[in-house]
Amino acid sequence: MALDEAIKIAREQKSTLRIVHVIDVGLTVPAGVPSPNLPEVDEGLYVRGKALLTAAESRAREAGVQAEAVVVEEIGPRPGARI
Repeated sequence: MALDEAIKIAREQKSTLRIVHVIDVGLTVPAGVPSPNLPEVDEGLYVRGKALLTAAESRAREAGVQAEAVVVEEIGPRPGARI
């Protein structure tokens, strides 16, 4: 798993591991489609992303690696550009 490799590298380099989860809030529904529950959908993405980050951060710390985790929201076709 990529997280395991990142933890290994951070431990070897004695560095802090930054774990990032990008949420593309602009692509939850197609444009022009009515969605009265869009805020709840976006909130659900954030909550699930935060839970994943919390688990990943805990794994890193259990392995003796200092870690920080952040959720980044992006609108557009290239959410990975925010990383």
